[in-house]
Amino acid sequence: MLEQVCIGKILKATGSQGAVKVQLEAAWEDLGDQLPVVLLDLEGDRVPFFIEESHFADTWIWKFEDMNSPEEAKTIGLAPIYALKSDLPKNRREISEPSDFSFLTGWKILDIQGNLIGQIDEVRLFPEQWMAILTIDGTERMIPIVEEFIQSIDETKQSILMKLPEGLLDL
Repeated sequence: MLEQVCIGKILKATGSQGAVKVQLEAAWEDLGDQLPVVLLDLEGDRVPFFIEESHFADTWIWKFEDMNSPEEAKTIGLAPIYALKSDLPKNRREISEPSDFSFLTGWKILDIQGNLIGQIDEVRLFPEQWMAILTIDGTERMIPIVEEFIQSIDETKQSILMKLPEGLLDL
């Protein structure tokens, strides 16, 4: 399987021709007019979309081939955008961790047994650390988004299975 890198997400449909506004990760913002094809994560499947036109107006606006109406464009809203690693500049192929985890807002965090801990209300960046903010029993709790705690990620169910240190949620 060809390696892929998440480079951003579709924001929303714009205009009457089926174009979409795109938010690219900071590391990839300059590639908005350089990629001929991207992969969109649609219900867990990575589907190729060929970029017919692109321009920058506060954010990137892309027009995909065979997408000609706002109704069609709305079907891909908020979809994560992936690029083939081989399509990225050689000097930046190793940048693969997202610089913004806000896309996790609304996702569920499950404990190691699969029980619901809570739904992510917000994601905030603290010095050197991303934190998931949840409301549990009326109290705001913070869970670090770190590789050591994450056991698995289910993009289809928008859930993260985590093994948290004992007492973390009691802080």
